[in-house]
Amino acid sequence: MIWTDSHQAALLALIQQRNERDVLQKQLQLLQTDLQQRQAQQSTLYETLLKEEGDVDRLQRFSWAKLYYDLLNRREAQLTKEQAEAEAALSQYESVCEYVTDLKGCINELTQKLEPFAHLETGYDKLIEQKTGFLLVQQGAVYEQYKGHLLALEQADKHVQEMREAHSAGLKALEEVLQLRKLLDEALSWGNWDMWAGSVMSSMVKHQKLDAVRQQSRWVNLALQRFQAEYADVHRTMEADWQFDDNLTRFVDIFFDNFLTDWSVQRRIEQANQDARTLEQRLVVVIKQIKADVEQAVVEAQERNSELRQFLEQV
Repeated sequence: MIWTDSHQAALLALIQQRNERDVLQKQLQLLQTDLQQRQAQQSTLYETLLKEEGDVDRLQRFSWAKLYYDLLNRREAQLTKEQAEAEAALSQYESVCEYVTDLKGCINELTQKLEPFAHLETGYDKLIEQKTGFLLVQQGAVYEQYKGHLLALEQADKHVQEMREAHSAGLKALEEVLQLRKLLDEALSWGNWDMWAGSVMSSMVKHQKLDAVRQQSRWVNLALQRFQAEYADVHRTMEADWQFDDNLTRFVDIFFDNFLTDWSVQRRIEQANQDARTLEQRLVVVIKQIKADVEQAVVEAQERNSELRQFLEQV
């Protein structure tokens, strides 16, 4: 049995393709998990949207709710509030629907990218068997050395892919935190307005912003969980989570509007903003380190590949 340079080049190409396939399969699994979670959230948001639209409908047509607020001379204010909440619910639902559509597109794209790898293992196993047969007729030590070099290259390539996945997940987490910071800044601005020149309307807008913060907080936590999972794959840890303190109810803040309640809400927003800034700074430091680790891992993988090539040239 013979083994030529073309055989060796084909084997190295297949090793690289297997690593690429493994990365795509892992990305596909993450997207499929994300899709399941978002579809469950989509269902919940749709029920919320129906409820909010029902509240608006009851105030627009003849109903006991309409009569009640007419007697209190508050129907228009209540209707404005319910319409604002219905619009916020619609916005959240449409946002998740759009995200689900994008996820399905990404899953379909990844599935198509995986199709060329369907028979990869067959070619890889055939070449490994041929190479093994060639080395088996050599001295035993040569065969063991070959296995050692091949394993080192595969592990180095895998480490590069894992580090890149951790880096990508870290960037995604940072992106979500930056969006959270933006929303908190907007809530903070409306909170300041509500404290010094406030009204029912400014309180409602502020709480719409806080609804967006609450929604974004979920995305932040999901992104952090994915990053921590990817980071753990390279035997690193980063203790980080995100909690948004929003105990004061919307009803108390809007309908018993006074400086004390406004000040209490504003202090919580400021604390959340500071916590988000701290989280952002921690992520930036970790991502910078991961980037350096990726570059080092690439260098080490190139060295393992060079060592394997030199070994094969000599055997």
